[in-house]
Amino acid sequence: MNQTAVAFRERLAASRDRLEQHQVTAHQGLTAPDPNATEQWEASQVWAHLAEFIPYWIEQLQQIAAVYVSEPIQDYILDIVTATRQLPTVSLGASPRGSLSLHYASQAWAAIHNRDYVTPDDVKALAPIILAHRLIVRPEHRVRGVTAAACVAEALARCRVPDGIQSRR
Repeated sequence: MNQTAVAFRERLAASRDRLEQHQVTAHQGLTAPDPNATEQWEASQVWAHLAEFIPYWIEQLQQIAAVYVSEPIQDYILDIVTATRQLPTVSLGASPRGSLSLHYASQAWAAIHNRDYVTPDDVKALAPIILAHRLIVRPEHRVRGVTAAACVAEALARCRVPDGIQSRR
């Protein structure tokens, strides 16, 4: 078993332990919960149901981890994150965790779109979603209506998009 699968199973075990301390109330549909609902599941029942999906989740994680991110794309992600730190409208830019999140999300996005490699368009599509909440806009700019999403868009505009992307290792 690879290291990712082991770590995933350890996290699931920790979740199971937390679940066993609580009862989970099941509600039908997407409507507001019924305060008179009496159906209750024991934590062990919930865990047994979730455990059926572990092999599927591990397979999905392995497929996502196998998506290739070329060196120019990695540099592009770092350039975007660095650019968020250099914007005059931002007091705190994205951190290294932000770059890792953008990297992993781009891999997942490519996998969802049935590709085994990440493109600059994947990174551009996800950067506002992944990075905007990690920025702190300076108060004097925030009162003028500058948003974190606009700052990410400006950072994207400042960065050169790589070309000649390799699609395979």
